[in-house]
Amino acid sequence: PEKGERRGQRPRPVPRLKQDQLDRITITTPGGKRAPKGPDGSAKNAADGVKVVLERSGEHKGAIEDQWRLTAPLKDEVDPHALKTLVSKLAELEFGDLVTERKDRRAEHEVHDDGGIHVEVQGGGKALADFRVGKVSHGFTMLRASGKNAIYQAVGSLRHVFEREVKNWRRRTVVKIKHDKVRQIEVTTAGAPGAGTIVVSRPDEKTDWKVVRSDAPVASLEQSTVTRLVSSISNLTAADFADNATFEQAGLDSPGVTVTAHLEGGKQETVLIGKRDGDNYWVKNARGPQIFVLRKYTIDNLRKRPIDFREKSVLSFKADSAVSLSIKKSEDKTSVTLTR
Repeated sequence: PEKGERRGQRPRPVPRLKQDQLDRITITTPGGKRAPKGPDGSAKNAADGVKVVLERSGEHKGAIEDQWRLTAPLKDEVDPHALKTLVSKLAELEFGDLVTERKDRRAEHEVHDDGGIHVEVQGGGKALADFRVGKVSHGFTMLRASGKNAIYQAVGSLRHVFEREVKNWRRRTVVKIKHDKVRQIEVTTAGAPGAGTIVVSRPDEKTDWKVVRSDAPVASLEQSTVTRLVSSISNLTAADFADNATFEQAGLDSPGVTVTAHLEGGKQETVLIGKRDGDNYWVKNARGPQIFVLRKYTIDNLRKRPIDFREKSVLSFKADSAVSLSIKKSEDKTSVTLTR
């Protein structure tokens, strides 16, 4: 057709969706090299692809992440960020131009029946949308409604919204608390030189931490060590899940490190740190059965012996208070003195 100005709304292969309409979203990712891993971290589902099902509870109350659950390929809480991104992008879907209606171009744009990411959206027990998400090109994502030939440009890079490993649909929060509400920290280490228990506390967020009890003498407490520990435990997020590991295998029947944060108001959170596996550690919240996998660099801020809390400064003074500086070299008995 001759070029001209489009009048009216652009054609939509997917009808407009509202967030409060949705109550079931099914995402089937194709098999092959790009297939996300299965719930146990293996690639056993790569040949057939992975089907992820998210379902909303009957009562639409509270935070959105509390309304939805992951129901397949396993039952678990859903990751809040992944869920909010998915739901908002479905409600914001906009389209550019028609790309092609030729069937032989489907594979090229990765929206063929055996290769595209298949998305099914339901609400009120009815099908609201059924489409396939393909490759991203020049700021658009190829999209085709199931059963139709027309391939359209969906505005934006959307493939990552739907194409996630199963673990990234699951809620990976081990502990989430407000760091300024922590009033006491207790750390117990075992099986290492200098191991023991230390307890530090403060009456409010503006006061320095003080040692309440320690199995090793801590003459001067290093505030930054406590600050890093509190910051780490306040938003502790797992890298993966160890669904098939037992407490004994993970070393959580006798943890090497136990960290307990006591909060304002009496609530507390306890983290158990088990065995190391390469660059990872097995970890769990004492209140739940789920075993998580956390990276070593995260655990390093929690795995502290009492002696690690000692002040490490050799000298401490204000630079502008110095009036002279003497440097002596004993080998050749030379010395330099600077004054001001």
